[in-house]
Amino acid sequence: WGMPQNMGYPINTFNEETGLIVTPDGKQGLFSSNLKDGYGDMDLYQFEIPVSKQPSPITYVKGIVKDKATGSYLEAQVKVINVSNSQTLYDDFTSKENGSFLAVMPLGGDYAFNVSADGYLFYSAHYELQKSSLNEPIIIEIDLEQLKVGSNLILKNIFFNTNEYALLPSSLIELATLTSLLKNNPQMNIEIQGHTDDVGNEVQNAKLSLDRAKSVYDYLIANSISATRLTYKGYGEAKPIKPNDTAENRKQNRRTSFVVTKI
Repeated sequence: WGMPQNMGYPINTFNEETGLIVTPDGKQGLFSSNLKDGYGDMDLYQFEIPVSKQPSPITYVKGIVKDKATGSYLEAQVKVINVSNSQTLYDDFTSKENGSFLAVMPLGGDYAFNVSADGYLFYSAHYELQKSSLNEPIIIEIDLEQLKVGSNLILKNIFFNTNEYALLPSSLIELATLTSLLKNNPQMNIEIQGHTDDVGNEVQNAKLSLDRAKSVYDYLIANSISATRLTYKGYGEAKPIKPNDTAENRKQNRRTSFVVTKI
């Protein structure tokens, strides 16, 4: 928060103005007031916010979190973190009654989005909001899966440069979440898996995917996770989740994931 500023007349008057709400694009405000010539008591008013006073535009992600097997609502921790500077923008829990949450994200950034609850695999998403539309908030329903052997999770916020296997700094957010999951579940073992698309040489893709999986393996060991709990494997282009026929599909096939091997 910055220092509050009096926006002056006609927004601020000697009457009562309450409940100010700013539209997501930052251009308009809504408030209730008992201004003269109103309909009586508190009426709703809308006004254009001066350009010099307009906040940065935002969008939001709104949803509910449930148990995948039972459909029951979960109290889960929801985090939104700016991957460029590791700033946490949202860190709160879903409603106990209905599993709901609403997290605001400023436009113009890239964000790691994670949802976690004790005894469950966390949920991972990546939102690139450089070109997001203000008219399209993100509405999702998240089904968290209880920890069990065979559970598989794609790590949506693990990043590498093209044809390289050194973890980029923006990966540290997701790696910290994975480390916490393993520390909170000391009997849990995993296999870290690397995957590529089908562009390039098949043998080289297999090696690249192996090296990328090992980079995650090395990070976990360096952060006090026992090597006896971890294995890693590179699958190259052998296990696509989408046809390699578009740039977007190939992007999804280039991924790092893990599978639970013991619990």
